Amino acid sequence: MLNINNVDILIEVPYLWLDDGYGQSAPLLIELIDEVCTENNLTWALVAAQMLDTQNPKTSKKFSSHFVDKKNLPSSKILFRYHYPKTERYKSDKLISMTMFETDSIPSGWIPILNESDAVVVPHTMLQMIFGSELDTPVNVIHLPLDKLYYEILSEEELVGNLNERFTVNFVGTPNYKTDRKGIQEFAPLFSKEFKGENALLLMKSRGHLSKLDNVISLPGAYSVKKIRDIYL
Repeated sequence: MLNINNVDILIEVPYLWLDDGYGQSAPLLIELIDEVCTENNLTWALVAAQMLDTQNPKTSKKFSSHFVDKKNLPSSKILFRYHYPKTERYKSDKLISMTMFETDSIPSGWIPILNESDAVVVPHTMLQMIFGSELDTPVNVIHLPLDKLYYEILSEEELVGNLNERFTVNFVGTPNYKTDRKGIQEFAPLFSKEFKGENALLLMKSRGHLSKLDNVISLPGAYSVKKIRDIYL
């Protein structure tokens, strides 16, 4: 844990799944902030977050070396929150709130909270239009970063070599029985019913589980970025 009185940028995220290719936006955003701070001689710290990193202790150590205890936070010029919206800005001069989830409308409860921020960041231009029409606070766009593996050039055989073998729909996301944010709770049973007995598959990489369904396979547990990328191929 860092023991410092002030930093230029304080970052808050709910968790860091460093050994799971699903959920890489938080660590990659922090990597970008680290690069900006290094180039501009700025300091940054990270509010201690839940971290999972069993495959790369070096990466884990890099992030944890910037941890600060939530009970003893330093003052900061900017609090960058990539989390559920909150008005709490700790001891920061400015609050930038980046929405963690993509939505087709802004939840009504978020509006007064986000209006307490000095700036709001969303991951897509469409969301900038949606949020901008409801908020008084300026809304900006930062697209969620992708691992470099997603930009790797693949051969035609790797990309389309198995298209004639099976009709496959690939999905990455966590089923949530309370709020079906990505619609998979509704989609999976419909897919199973529609394609029962046919050469079709719904392949899901997920931390959650669905009830057993025909033509539906769920892949729980941590996957590397490459294994996640290969699910789409």
